[in-house]
Amino acid sequence: MVEQEYKYLLSQTDFQHIYDMFIQSHPPTYILNFNYYYDTPDFLLKRLGYTVRIRQINGKLTLEIKRPSQTSGFKRVREETSLPIEDLPQKLDLQHIMTSLPITITQQPEMLGLLVTERTTFYIEKGIKVDLDQSSYLGITDYELEIEYDSEKAYEADQLFHTLTDDLDMPVNRKGKRSRFITRFQSFYGKE
Repeated sequence: MVEQEYKYLLSQTDFQHIYDMFIQSHPPTYILNFNYYYDTPDFLLKRLGYTVRIRQINGKLTLEIKRPSQTSGFKRVREETSLPIEDLPQKLDLQHIMTSLPITITQQPEMLGLLVTERTTFYIEKGIKVDLDQSSYLGITDYELEIEYDSEKAYEADQLFHTLTDDLDMPVNRKGKRSRFITRFQSFYGKE
């Protein structure tokens, strides 16, 4: 599956403003995501741009692997593979789980920790949805806007993104959840 989206880190005030704007005209759905991130002890996956996580929603576990993204400003296009799994391991043997992985990993990725996301989704129109995420991890909470869209809605998604963000302060941090989590993990535990 190919994921196309815009991502924008928000202040809590801007997050609430966008929520208040959409709640007037679009019925929301709410989901609680538990994201367990994995990487090798030397953070090889992060350096290569891979995201490896197990996501738990409503008691179901899914292994998700996102390949390096094509990034242009706040726009990202990534290939994602998802597999249902039965348990939450401390280490992952990716070479046996994903035989088509285009990289060789000599160390098994280990679970680094948990990021919890409270997600509110607004379906704007067919092919475009807005997610407002409040994520908590390693003692901090941050807020993010994501606009996911189908290829034929690229123009409309771009227009919506600019409508929502052009008047906001440019975020200092443009990293996605995985990068923010691992950066915080590294500083929190003094690992580089």
